[in-house]
Amino acid sequence: GEPETFGERIRAARELEGISKPQLAQRLGISTSTIHAWENDTVSRPTARVVNIFDDYLNEV
Repeated sequence: GEPETFGERIRAARELEGISKPQLAQRLGISTSTIHAWENDTVSRPTARVVNIFDDYLNEV
């Protein structure tokens, strides 16, 4: 079905674009481990900066 969590939305957008976690991390200027943590919804309290980075990315895709 439709991606429900923020992490699922990030993964779906990245896969739709056909890029790897390291590629996305480099593009957004953040670490691959941050992408991994977000996609697996293991980040409980994201910083506003990270939320804005991902929000901008999701709006681009």
